[in-house]
Amino acid sequence: MVHQIFDMIGTDTAIINKYGIVLASKIPKLTPGRLISPVLWELILNREKLALELETQNISNLVLESDQENIIFTFGKNVYFMSKVQKTVDLNQYLPSINRIILTLDKSSEKRVKADFSQLNLQKEYDKLIEESETEMEKDRLPVFKKLIRYMTKK
Repeated sequence: MVHQIFDMIGTDTAIINKYGIVLASKIPKLTPGRLISPVLWELILNREKLALELETQNISNLVLESDQENIIFTFGKNVYFMSKVQKTVDLNQYLPSINRIILTLDKSSEKRVKADFSQLNLQKEYDKLIEESETEMEKDRLPVFKKLIRYMTKK
């Protein structure tokens, strides 16, 4: 399905379920069956707090502009869509198309949303999460984890 979407919109895409598991992906770093990184997951989860802060009902898209491309997160009820698009793409035309795709994916997944954890190697995923968090802590980018660890070691 991601290949069809890629052919349709011509960009790298990933579909992530509401548990943070990559369902399908054309983005090399996000392989199917793998959990997304804690940093990305925190960004996705914090969109609700951001909506409250901005006094709006819902945030359906987040656009991150980098030096080479735009990274767009589109949120549905059961699935999230991540895409990398070139800066030359007109987002006013792109976003409505992606929103229609996510609505279709949401409707088709409502009846079939069941987490299949049998395919996950949880120990391997846990080890990756620990490794990534240690790397981030070394970079001093995740002070929340440092505070959490300090709090846990005091008990």
